[in-house]
Amino acid sequence: MYENHKVSYNHSMAQHSISDIRDNLAAVIHESATEPVEIIRHGRRVAVMVSPTMFDRAMEALEDQADEAAFDEAISGEMIPWDEVKKELGLS
Repeated sequence: MYENHKVSYNHSMAQHSISDIRDNLAAVIHESATEPVEIIRHGRRVAVMVSPTMFDRAMEALEDQADEAAFDEAISGEMIPWDEVKKELGLS
């Protein structure tokens, strides 16, 4: 009934420390327009900066996955005959 789309990212990302971002915010934002940028604090990744387009695509993919899971759950549940539904709604 539906197609499963997987989006994966296995490309090394640019990394910038918080102090570097503080000093070069405009350049880092420009860089994030074409690739995700990892934000590093004390040697650990604390955030990832992405373009609005990439963020929107990621959110759409998550919503699609949630919709697919809800669909799978709905079709695996108890089915109610159409005549019974019409009767409960006063349509028959």
